[in-house]
Amino acid sequence: MELMEQMQLDMANFLISQIRPTIIQNCVNYERLKFAKYMDFEYQLKTDALRVTRTWLLREKQEDRTPTMAIGHAFGSVLFWKEQDWPEVTINI
Repeated sequence: MELMEQMQLDMANFLISQIRPTIIQNCVNYERLKFAKYMDFEYQLKTDALRVTRTWLLREKQEDRTPTMAIGHAFGSVLFWKEQDWPEVTINI
């Protein structure tokens, strides 16, 4: 029975690896559609959908930093985040 369970697990892993590109492509399209729907919803409410994210990135922007450096510092600051509001990372519609 243990051998059968291992064979079943191996077959499941093989099938997942074969369909992975299709799953990834569909996930990307799904996430894009959900994000667009969220942004449209927030636009209709006349609210800033990315208020916290915008504040977070602007805080890291400085005169001597390139945009790439500013984004790198911003992502690094998330490791030590102590504020109540996190950048918008989840969308529930």
